[in-house]
Amino acid sequence: MIGPGTGLGVSALIPVVQGPLPVEGEGGNIRFAPQTEPERDLCAYM
Repeated sequence: MIGPGTGLGVSALIPVVQGPLPVEGEGGNIRFAPQTEPERDLCAYM
């Protein structure tokens, strides 16, 4: 799951014996270079 906002929030579910363990954090500084028409549409929307 990702949550773009003031940062790039990300999360993951880690399988453990007791059940899935949610772990949240910041994805860091990444770049988005749209290559296809749907990606360009998404970039324009964001």
